[in-house]
Amino acid sequence: MRAIQILGGGVAACAFGFAAGSAHAQWIRSPTSDELAAAYPAAAKADGVIGRADLSCVVTNDGSLEACKIALETPADRGFGAAALSLTPLFKMDMASPTGAAAKGKRLRLPVRFGVRTRAPPLRAAKFKDPGSYAWLAPAGPYWPDRALRMGRGGFVQVDCAVGDDERLKDCEVAHAEGEDVGFADSVLKMAQQRWMTAGPLPPNVAIPADGVWRFEVAFDAKAHPWVKR
Repeated sequence: MRAIQILGGGVAACAFGFAAGSAHAQWIRSPTSDELAAAYPAAAKADGVIGRADLSCVVTNDGSLEACKIALETPADRGFGAAALSLTPLFKMDMASPTGAAAKGKRLRLPVRFGVRTRAPPLRAAKFKDPGSYAWLAPAGPYWPDRALRMGRGGFVQVDCAVGDDERLKDCEVAHAEGEDVGFADSVLKMAQQRWMTAGPLPPNVAIPADGVWRFEVAFDAKAHPWVKR
């Protein structure tokens, strides 16, 4: 039994993000290196294309995955989503673990990488638009998940994004998410897509990554709608 984490140097690796305060998922069964390599889209592999697909799956009572769908695929139209879906029957979670018990019957995000980076991208501060009347919800402003507000939930999200010449974030991938079940990860991706969040100044004494990808962190302090009775 082992915990699947983002690994370097292999053809592919998997990571799992769950709710705040939970540990990495423990898997009784997960794809082997050979199975991951076999699923790599042939044309993308031949072209040296690195990709990722984030799947959204429901954990069954016995720890297998069902009702899986593609939540994110990058780059698009290279077959990474279908390849990741083909691997889902090979996963089985340890339902005796605390994480497994908490995950039962819930939907989780399962990122599957094809051609992983050997190390995490360097950190860079994000820059956000003026929230105006949404100042109490900074930095997310109008992108703060309504369900999280109604539950008084907070979260924390790390995303890896390429940065364009205009500081725009593109090709973002969720590296870690706390509060995934109430929408924080999807909100951060939308903030990047809609340019609510862009790249801040280059950090001092940090080399620009060769692939142009940086890691950005967004913290959501727990809040609640003022009109919701607590």
